[in-house]
Amino acid sequence: MGALRHAFEREVSNWRDRNVINFKQEEARQLVVTTTAGTIKLKRKDDKAKWEVEQSPLKLDQLDSATADNLLSSLYSLSAHAFADSMTAQKAGVDQPTATITAVTKDGKEHTLLVGNTEGDDHWVQRKGSPQIFVLKKHTIDNLVRRPLDFRDKTVLSFKGDDVVSLRLDNRKEKAAVTLTR
Repeated sequence: MGALRHAFEREVSNWRDRNVINFKQEEARQLVVTTTAGTIKLKRKDDKAKWEVEQSPLKLDQLDSATADNLLSSLYSLSAHAFADSMTAQKAGVDQPTATITAVTKDGKEHTLLVGNTEGDDHWVQRKGSPQIFVLKKHTIDNLVRRPLDFRDKTVLSFKGDDVVSLRLDNRKEKAAVTLTR
């Protein structure tokens, strides 16, 4: 009985469902992120296709698909750190969110997170259409709230390894150099 007692002696909040948003990751077809920096919309035909920019306030020559994939990975099965039961939508700031993140699945269903006010590392959020207000930690919010500029490809150099015939590494501080030749 002692082992069972431990399983059932938990705080009430530990029995509650902390699920904020939940959908199958591979079913996402559109991502929409709105912040004070603007709205970016990404789309893909299926779960094997790469993300493409549908709308952005900035011209993005190349999309950093890893940023889109990381955002989706953080959103599709989002769980809260805690509940904010005593918080009103106005006090939490979700009635006028600082950011919204939406994933649209292949069935057309929208899964929208409203990001409100902050206190320390705590951020109040709400799933659109639900009265429950949740608390997410800063590191989770940082993975979700992305400016359009964050989706820009960050590649500095790009070339095929087979095309390289020589590589020179210079260390100016130590006045040393190494040259590798194939």
